[in-house]
Amino acid sequence: MYVDNVYRGHLWKYTDITERSLKQDQLRKSEEKYRGIISNINLGLIEVDLNDKIRYVNQSFCFISGYSENELLGKNPNKLFLVDPVTLKKCRK
Repeated sequence: MYVDNVYRGHLWKYTDITERSLKQDQLRKSEEKYRGIISNINLGLIEVDLNDKIRYVNQSFCFISGYSENELLGKNPNKLFLVDPVTLKKCRK
């Protein structure tokens, strides 16, 4: 730091990131727990995006459906599993 063009020392600024770091660690652990539960649950589960594309399937769903994960990802589940239009409309409400 200079005062009247004369060097007077350094100016340091520190920010305590302990709380933010702890929250990030808690979030990471929570996500790992969630992923573990979803991956190992005995119920078949798929995640479909707003464009009707499968984004995630757990192993139970693969076993139940007879498809592999690679065969399902990116596909439209309505076309794969022949959902009737009335049921599909009810599900979208």
